[in-house]
Amino acid sequence: MAAIGKIRSKGPWLVAIVALALFAFIAGDFWKGCENAGAEDRQKVGEVMGKKLLYQDYQTEVEEYKNMFKQIGRENIDEDDLRDFTWDNYVRNIIIEQEAAKLGLGVTDEEVKSVLRSGSHPILRQLPILGDFFDQQSGLFDFNRVTYYYNFLRQHTPSQYDEFDHYWKTVEKLLRQNLLASKYMSLLQACMLSNESSAKMTFDSRYTESDVLLAMLPYSNVKDEDVKMTDSDMKAKYEEMKEQFKTDVESRDLMYVVTRIVPSESDINNLRSTIEKAATQLRDDSLALADILGSYRSAVPYHEGMPFNAEGLKNIAYPLFQAIDSLTPGQVSAPVPYTVVAPNQRQTSEYLAVAKLINKRQGVDSLAFQSIGVAMQNPVETSRVVDSIMGVLNAGQQFDSVAISLGQRGEKSWISANQYQAQETINPEFVELFNALHKAEVGKLSTIKLTSGTTVIYKVVEKKQPVTLYDVAIVSNQLKFSNETYNTEYNKFSQYVSSCKNDSDMVKKADAPGYTVLTHENLLSTDHNIGRVDPRTGEPMIPNTRSIVKWAFSEATEGSISKVYDENASNGMLVAALLLKVHPQGYLDLASVEGQVAEQLNRDRKAKMLIDQLGDAKTPEQALAKGADTLSRQHINFAVPVSIREFSEPALGGAIAATEVGKSSAHPFKGNNGVYVFTVTDRRTMEGVSFDRRAQENQLVNNYVQLLQKNSYRPYTDVSDVLVQKAKVQDNRYKF
Repeated sequence: MAAIGKIRSKGPWLVAIVALALFAFIAGDFWKGCENAGAEDRQKVGEVMGKKLLYQDYQTEVEEYKNMFKQIGRENIDEDDLRDFTWDNYVRNIIIEQEAAKLGLGVTDEEVKSVLRSGSHPILRQLPILGDFFDQQSGLFDFNRVTYYYNFLRQHTPSQYDEFDHYWKTVEKLLRQNLLASKYMSLLQACMLSNESSAKMTFDSRYTESDVLLAMLPYSNVKDEDVKMTDSDMKAKYEEMKEQFKTDVESRDLMYVVTRIVPSESDINNLRSTIEKAATQLRDDSLALADILGSYRSAVPYHEGMPFNAEGLKNIAYPLFQAIDSLTPGQVSAPVPYTVVAPNQRQTSEYLAVAKLINKRQGVDSLAFQSIGVAMQNPVETSRVVDSIMGVLNAGQQFDSVAISLGQRGEKSWISANQYQAQETINPEFVELFNALHKAEVGKLSTIKLTSGTTVIYKVVEKKQPVTLYDVAIVSNQLKFSNETYNTEYNKFSQYVSSCKNDSDMVKKADAPGYTVLTHENLLSTDHNIGRVDPRTGEPMIPNTRSIVKWAFSEATEGSISKVYDENASNGMLVAALLLKVHPQGYLDLASVEGQVAEQLNRDRKAKMLIDQLGDAKTPEQALAKGADTLSRQHINFAVPVSIREFSEPALGGAIAATEVGKSSAHPFKGNNGVYVFTVTDRRTMEGVSFDRRAQENQLVNNYVQLLQKNSYRPYTDVSDVLVQKAKVQDNRYKF
């Protein structure tokens, strides 16, 4: 009893302890849940209509599509393009799925099977399906060929079976998604209607022409310094134009500095010494040619017994071809400098080379052949199948028909020197086949057993005329900056960046060392690089700068200066950036669009001054007396902007169309380039056309439908843009 009494006396303390223990237990689960939620948010690539996409799932989809493109021969697809494709497809499908679900739309397994069985649905041509699965005569998809390919891989190349299976499942997934999107878009298209009034207005705007007499007072008549604009005027004009500056995404303005490291005089001398040493070794004949070229890591590969043609040598460099063509067998050229221009036309590389001509002869460098490959589970079975096929071919059966029956193409293929001359390495089996084909007679059936065990049945069907072939060994090295040169320039650039405190410093201090200062306005988190895209090539001006985009959106504040980024160090490029301004989602502020607002306000003020100059002038003749220039224009219609002295006036056509024949403009018209007064002198319908209500209504509906059609120049359609805005899409890919 004493013990119980003692416990009772401690009751409040015990209750408090138990309560704390329960709280700790519950809080532990709570905090653990918070940590898990936080970890999930850190892994969130994006969100669409409340559905999160985590990085691991996103990466899985990227790999899935990468395998798909690989199967159709696009192994070298750009990684950024692949990731954009994956994200755009994800956004589109989530939106369509949820919108379609509201309408009760879906796609069943039986529908997918039906489309594949029929092979005629247009969507099949839009999918990344191998051309071999389409009948060449009818153009229809043949699912039996897919089944055959599955069985062929299962029996003969099991290692490729899983890859193909993943590919085909991806194709079927895309088919299902596209069928659902097609249903949804078809439903929207059915809502597109027109009427007789709209059709008549559209017809008149396109085919009714007006002739006018115009009087013009150009804005250039007024000097800019005579136009007065106050801050309050600018603010008022900004409010008037504000909707033009609405943005749905956050953006950044950057200033960035670029320098290119070039080889020093010491680097140039070292390269010359290296090439001269290589020339000496080529003359001595004491080492194997392959060993010499390998030791110098020549930029031009050497394949014994695989000669160059003139075209191949010229593609390397014309000066090098000239030097080699002047040699006799056994001679070594003097060092030859040459320049290589990159495919993007923006970067050049300097090389120094020396060449030894081993042999120069006449020979065929290009021929056409047909082939069938046979690789069974064992040599005996392979030999049996080869004999069987040869028997059928020798009996007169067409080569291509036999090949197609075996699931192979059998069509004429060309093999030439151009296929290997630029290759770093050549498959030994290619060399075996190349040599066999060049020795074969045209039209004769032959076989060759390759190192891998595959037997190739082949027939040469055509050989080109002999050309000059060059068996030549070339040691070519690129002129590059050394590590010592790089370190010197890197330290110099780092000191410059460290000394800059603001954008003014960046500009002023860049002159002495010759650094280039540039700006990138309205950088988006979805941009892969800074710098504008080269219009000639479509490539970014500053490649490999995704890390700067991430810095600008994840770490930087206005005025922040980045570290030195050396992702392009191999090309001698160093970059640093400064964040000038952050434009939040919503409306761009006046400071960001001051130039556009000032330009429009300047135009408005000049227009008012010129209208005042015209006074009560109502016709071109009256305006002429007020200092205006007069001119006539014919064939003006509503649909085409009016061209006045090489300037475009889009709205002037509408004002002319609204004015009756013989009447003048009700008041001076304010255009983009001046003020106008006009009189409509004639109006007529274009010759050879007449109003067809049904045709015009159909044309209008087709125009409306275009709003739903996919535009190859951007990831979403006009209608989808609206859906995307409502879907509250979050794109965090820049963080990864």
